[in-house]
Amino acid sequence: MSVALMLVVGVSLVFAETKEGVELGKTMEVTITQTMENAQIGKNGVAIIGNGVEVYVTNAKKGEKYKIVVKNVVKNVATGKMEAQFDRVYDVKEGVELGKVIEVTITSEYLNTYTKRKSGLVVIGNGVEVYITNAKVGEKYKIVVKAVEVSTFSGKFEADFTVVK
Repeated sequence: MSVALMLVVGVSLVFAETKEGVELGKTMEVTITQTMENAQIGKNGVAIIGNGVEVYVTNAKKGEKYKIVVKNVVKNVATGKMEAQFDRVYDVKEGVELGKVIEVTITSEYLNTYTKRKSGLVVIGNGVEVYITNAKVGEKYKIVVKAVEVSTFSGKFEADFTVVK
């Protein structure tokens, strides 16, 4: 009997809290299945998780995938629908969070000797270079980095990004 007691005392069970079929605190990937526009909150992509819980991702497009951690599931008093309160999880490459809006300030200018075009340059993360065509020192931009790759020309890390408004 003492052996059985020792086993029972030595075992601890951890149960994750679930609401509406959604495990809170767990990282999950969601796929945007539809988009909507609302005058108050703007454009959103919508994913459905668990038992019909809606996830609204700002500026997301149909078919895109996002990693999230659901903090809570609540009922929207205006619509009566269950909605997820969540944090986005970003993949990180060379110290840069992919898919996250980042504000950058141009620190120097660069003349591409091949194209003869000027670009503004800023270095982010762990030495990742971002070149923005026609940008000037001191100008601020909001960008979303899609990927970080090694340049075939310079051998340095460069960002594949889009400028957002």
